[in-house]
Amino acid sequence: MSLPRQPMTWIRAHPRVADWLLMLLLQAIAIPVAYYAEVGPGQRELGVAGWMLVVAMNIPVAWRRTAPVAALWATVACTAPFWVLDYADDPAGPKLLILVYSLAAHEGRPRSVRHFWGAFAVMTGVLVAGVISVEEDLPWVAVPANVIVFGTAWILGDNLR
Repeated sequence: MSLPRQPMTWIRAHPRVADWLLMLLLQAIAIPVAYYAEVGPGQRELGVAGWMLVVAMNIPVAWRRTAPVAALWATVACTAPFWVLDYADDPAGPKLLILVYSLAAHEGRPRSVRHFWGAFAVMTGVLVAGVISVEEDLPWVAVPANVIVFGTAWILGDNLR
């Protein structure tokens, strides 16, 4: 009966190590996803800059509890150009959700709300630009879907704070 509680006890006792392990797990997922991504028409293959963005997107997860605002903005700063430059696949989704959740869970509500809406505006702006761009084939449902998903992550974090 105590087996399911042991991992949580360990995580509570070692939150920094757990966050670094989570970052490494996300890195281990993102790298093969990016490597094997099928490049569609009009998309770019990952060059040096693309690979740097893929790796850099994950690193802030290691500081998600101690510096949630900085971690979110660092990932947004890597994800927005990744989307704008139209690389083949986006390994940023899980990281952004974890960081939005962490922002709401580990930061006071007023500051959390401000930074959530700021990051939300940047990422939604990039999505809307992708939807209205003639060169992109991003469907319009990507915008409300992302609004719902990221809003839900923030609400969960806020309620579990």
